[in-house]
Amino acid sequence: MRQPYLILLLSCFNTHQLQAQVNPGPNIAWQECYGGSAEDYFADAVLLEDGRILSAIASGSFDSEYYGSTIILSDVSLGEIWREKIGDDCNGSGIREISVLEDNNVLLFGIVSGCEDSIGSFDYYVVKINLDGEIIWSRLYGSSQYDDPYTLLPTSDGGFLVGGSTRGFDGDLYMPAWNDLFYDDALIMKMDSLGEVEWVDIIGGTNPDLVSSNFLEVSPVQYLVMIASSSYDYDLAGSSEDDLKKHLLRVYDLDGNVLKEIILSADDNLIDQWNTLQLLPDGNVLIAGTGIAESDINPTFPEHDGFEGALAIINEELELIDLNLFGGLGNEYFLDIIPATIGGYYCLGYSSSSEGDLPGNHGEGDMWVLHVDGSFNLIWSKNIGSAGTDLFTSQAGALIEKDNMLYMFSQVSAQAGMPTGDLTCGDPSTNKVDAWVVALDLTTVGVENEPQQTPIQLYPNPVTNTLTIQLTQQLPLPVTYTIANTTGKTIETGALINPITQLNMGNNAPGVYLFCLIIYDIAYFELFIKE
Repeated sequence: MRQPYLILLLSCFNTHQLQAQVNPGPNIAWQECYGGSAEDYFADAVLLEDGRILSAIASGSFDSEYYGSTIILSDVSLGEIWREKIGDDCNGSGIREISVLEDNNVLLFGIVSGCEDSIGSFDYYVVKINLDGEIIWSRLYGSSQYDDPYTLLPTSDGGFLVGGSTRGFDGDLYMPAWNDLFYDDALIMKMDSLGEVEWVDIIGGTNPDLVSSNFLEVSPVQYLVMIASSSYDYDLAGSSEDDLKKHLLRVYDLDGNVLKEIILSADDNLIDQWNTLQLLPDGNVLIAGTGIAESDINPTFPEHDGFEGALAIINEELELIDLNLFGGLGNEYFLDIIPATIGGYYCLGYSSSSEGDLPGNHGEGDMWVLHVDGSFNLIWSKNIGSAGTDLFTSQAGALIEKDNMLYMFSQVSAQAGMPTGDLTCGDPSTNKVDAWVVALDLTTVGVENEPQQTPIQLYPNPVTNTLTIQLTQQLPLPVTYTIANTTGKTIETGALINPITQLNMGNNAPGVYLFCLIIYDIAYFELFIKE
């Protein structure tokens, strides 16, 4: 029988505050490190339709075979099929995003410098490859100045959008004359299927402005993107000079027309960090980013402090209507978010806290994975890291769920005297950052990590007809219990009036269930299987 995931905890958590330690989530099944003597990290990873995984490592290690950018195709068990260097004929490259096309070819998007046909010091770099690792075509875009790419999205007409920032005003960038006076401006470009530029939009003012989210198709051929800005003039003329940190949200069509836009403050709710956008079933948009404990909406201060991992919701008019914050007394950030097969979302972030929504911390800062349900209630939260600081760049990290496993592609600080924390791979002599993939076994959520002092014993387990519940500690009776199925739905509620109670399970469908006992508002739980 296939082991299901454990969303069952919801039936207890939705109505009772668990006063014990935060559920620490799944166990680590295995891990692998890649790198050399400098900073190396997984920039992105995508799941292909046939179950294989394509990942990108960006590296600064000259003494490693991973210098520059390396693309790795792995089989369904994460065994390596092939690897290819990208941009190795240039001085350096950094692939930041992988996009799979409808024809099963792939667009790679990143930054490159020192190529024979370079336009400036750093240029946008788009490479189209097939799944044999062969390059179909490659293009550079940019100005004679510094151009910093961030995100790419294939569009329904066979072309693609790219976004980032620029300091230039020539080359591919057809800017207003005043842009050459400024430092950084947000850049959005539309290309056709062969990579030819169709239109360019430069957004900004006197101060730095940059694209800070992925593109999201919110309705047919309408694309939402976020721009982090500290300007208050030119394109940001509608905002206040006193409110220097802000988000400009824009919706574009395929011709470059702005259909909607709004300016949100970045001083009181979401701060001006990187964000990941997801479309919700009701048409609203979920933003995974960074908030502050003292936010205007649902603040977590004084229990929490500093920056918090934030799940914000904006409506179809781009107005901020809800904010859910997660963290502790340190600083937390969300880097990626994906829908969970069993409902809700898995989030990847960075944490420096050991309390609040965090079950612990191995060093100065850890990678952080958590699961929330569809109403953004916390199901489990897990710090993963070494004894050092594991976040080298906010552009690292991706989550993939497949076959009861959750894969975290990110980075880790290799520490002398390993193992330290969760780290068991890498070269400790370098004391640098390695690309790090960690496989989390989702079938172990709430099984290996259950509270050790639970007062409940269930038998037989698996059960066919009659389930016996024995209280192993002296408790004030009666006590309330609930039983939930794999969707989190409560199928039975009752009270235990004796230390040993028998329940009829004969009419229940085969599967995994959660027995939850509430004592003084503390939730204790045990899994059982109905055959």
